[in-house]
Amino acid sequence: VLLGANGENIEPTHIEELICRENSNINKALIYMQDNILSCHVYLLDREERDWEKFFEEINADLPSYEKVHRFDVVIDSVECRLKQ
Repeated sequence: VLLGANGENIEPTHIEELICRENSNINKALIYMQDNILSCHVYLLDREERDWEKFFEEINADLPSYEKVHRFDVVIDSVECRLKQ
């Protein structure tokens, strides 16, 4: 459980599952707090051209204000990418 900026309890698993359900190319979503801002790392299975700002606007539309994701980054997490590193 994460502690929101105003003391709210935030269950990250709920938000992570919601994000993963919305896109089958998402391998994993990781919700965390950074500088009192709810943030998310999104790990993709493969490259994808998508408007991620719009994606998170749609996700946030169904969440209470204290559970809205305000910062995110998207990383490709495929076997091919791991082998190149």
